[in-house]
Amino acid sequence: MPEKATKPNHVWTVDFKCWWYTPEREKVNPLTVRDDFSKYILSIKTLKKGDIASVKAEFTRLFSI
Repeated sequence: MPEKATKPNHVWTVDFKCWWYTPEREKVNPLTVRDDFSKYILSIKTLKKGDIASVKAEFTRLFSI
């Protein structure tokens, strides 16, 4: 059972939201990071690749803000 957020920044949700194609036929699959308590969107970022290194780089950026 997932942990329930009891305050801001207690639990973040992370996923790749539905993908789509741009008019130039480029596939877009944005990474979304959200605070589960406040429902505030911390990041919606289109990554060149959905690999671990790219996701880790976005988290490094978020934690440094």
